[in-house]
Amino acid sequence: MDSLLKERILDFHQSGIPAYIRRDTVVVHVKDMVTTIVGGRKTGKTYLTYQAIDDLLRGGGIESLRHVCYLHFD
Repeated sequence: MDSLLKERILDFHQSGIPAYIRRDTVVVHVKDMVTTIVGGRKTGKTYLTYQAIDDLLRGGGIESLRHVCYLHFD
């Protein structure tokens, strides 16, 4: 199981953030806390997550994708 998780995280780091359509929603981040996005099926949670990661990268909140642990449990 550990190797599968490592593989998934490395795949995300290597593939990067895919293109997305920017939404007007703002994701609030709390320092030293995990950010979780929840909602109904097919409501755009994944791409909102990509947007939030991209905003952190552009705003200097994180240095690179290597500081992101993105896991999709689908």
